[in-house]
Amino acid sequence: MAPTDNMLISVAVPTLNRCAYLREALESILSQTYTNIEVIVSNNQSTDETREFLDLIRDPRVAVFHHEKRLSMVENWNFCLSKSSGVYFLLLSDDDFLDAKFIEECISAINRLRVEEKEDISVIYGNVITVDTHGMQLYSRKNESITEPELGWQFLAGWFRENRNVQLCSTLFETEQLKAIGGFTSDNLYAPDAISRNLLLINAKTLFVPNAKSYYRVHLSSETNSTFSASTRLDWDLKMVSLILSKMDKAEYIPWLTKLGFRYAKKRYILSSLERIQSGNWLENLSSFNQKYVRVFGRKDLFLLGLPELALRFILNNRLGRQFKGVVRNVINLRSA
Repeated sequence: MAPTDNMLISVAVPTLNRCAYLREALESILSQTYTNIEVIVSNNQSTDETREFLDLIRDPRVAVFHHEKRLSMVENWNFCLSKSSGVYFLLLSDDDFLDAKFIEECISAINRLRVEEKEDISVIYGNVITVDTHGMQLYSRKNESITEPELGWQFLAGWFRENRNVQLCSTLFETEQLKAIGGFTSDNLYAPDAISRNLLLINAKTLFVPNAKSYYRVHLSSETNSTFSASTRLDWDLKMVSLILSKMDKAEYIPWLTKLGFRYAKKRYILSSLERIQSGNWLENLSSFNQKYVRVFGRKDLFLLGLPELALRFILNNRLGRQFKGVVRNVINLRSA
C-alpha cells in the first residue's frame, strides 16, 4: 500500500490492568493533530476498571475489544495488528504516550520525500523521551542526525553501535509488510519488537523524524523488564543477530554486520551481568559471567576485553565514579556554553 498525503494510520493499544496509564495513552492518541487515524484497544482480560472506562468512549475512531481468555503479550500485539487497516501501524503500550504532533510529524516527513524515495520505507521512527512512573522525564538519548532515508543495513549498523534509539512507542511499521512477515515473533520474548522491526528493514528502508516525540515509561511492572537472566538475554541477542543476518540479501555486508552484532550482544551481556553482580551474590554471579563469556567469546577475549570492561563499568557505577562523571559533564557543559 503506497503512502498518500492523508493516509489512514492505525494506532493500537494492548492493555492489562493499567487503567490510569491507559487514560493518558488514549488521551495522547485522540488529541493528535493528525486526525485520520483508527484506534484499536485490546483489553486483555483486565480486572480493574478498564472495561468500564473503555465502554464510556464514544469517539467513532476507537474500536474496543474485550478478551474473555488471557492472551500472551505477543498474542495481544498480533491481535491488534490483525484488526488494523491503516497504511502504517503504531503499537503503543498502555503505559506510554505520544506528543500531540507525533503522527503529523511522521506523515509530513514522508510526504516531503520524492516519489522514488518513498518506495520501500518499512519503518518510520522518531525520538524517544524516557519518563518515570509519574511521567517525569528521566533522560532523552537522541539519535544521530539522519537526514535521508536509510537502507536496512545502514540502520542495523547504527543500531548495533547503539546510535539508533528506537522503542515501540516511537515506531510506525508499514502494516501490510509487517503482516507479511507474520507480525511479532514469540520466539524471543525479550525483544519481539526489535526482531520484527529489523526483519522488515533487512532489504528495505527506514526514515528518521527528529521532531516526532514519544514517551517511553520505565517502571517495575513492565512485563519485559528484568525477569530474564543475563545469560538468557545473551542467548536471545545472539539468536536475533543470526536470524536477522540470515535473511539479508547483501552478502558483502554480512561479515561486518556480524562483527558489530556480536559486539552489541557482548556489551549488553556485560551490562546485564553487572546489574546482577552489584545486586546479588557478586562472587557467584561473577563466576557465572566468566563461564558464559568464555563459552561464547573465548578465554582470550575475556581477559583482554570482558573483565577489563566489567571492572571499568563497576568503578564508574559506584559513588566516586558517578561523581567523576558528573564533574566531566559539568566541564563539557561549561565549554559548550
